[in-house]
Amino acid sequence: VQNISLGVGETITVETLGGLEPVPLANESFLMRGQVVRGPTNQVLVRFQSPSPANPGSFHFHFEAYLLSCVFPVRPAYGDVSVTSTHPGGQACFSCVVGYQLVGKPCLACLNATHPFWSSQEPTCIAACGGVIQNATTGRIVSPGFPANYSNNLTCHWVLEAPPGQRLHLHFEKVSLAEDDDR
Repeated sequence: VQNISLGVGETITVETLGGLEPVPLANESFLMRGQVVRGPTNQVLVRFQSPSPANPGSFHFHFEAYLLSCVFPVRPAYGDVSVTSTHPGGQACFSCVVGYQLVGKPCLACLNATHPFWSSQEPTCIAACGGVIQNATTGRIVSPGFPANYSNNLTCHWVLEAPPGQRLHLHFEKVSLAEDDDR
């Protein structure tokens, strides 16, 4: 609202459309200079009524369309997220650090301009039970479920392969095996 000066008996209401019934957003008792009214849909009705005979009054509104967006996705623990845009049509792509596997869809799309949402749940990164790591230069291997304990009856194999001409140096940061797991 840039300016509002209504005469006696004049009314103005702002309602949102696009649902089953119009929903009031504001009226003359609520509207004042500098007031911002945002509609939750892409349609707004401004209704002005003046009595007969009309009393002198005026109002001046500025309107502007804006894009709704998806909530910025959460970066998974032990992973990362890269977002092209949070507006409909944008993408969020997820990855995990070495030693972790992505559970869920690697890329999500922001859908629906009226009520934006991501195309799937945000994925998580879990510690892998084995795997092949090629061109290994630096990284970490952790037990499945880390930092929690691993489950029973697991056999995990990791193959690490350094780039040609390089060798691997392994540094064990923490080893805490169950009583019968030291074979």
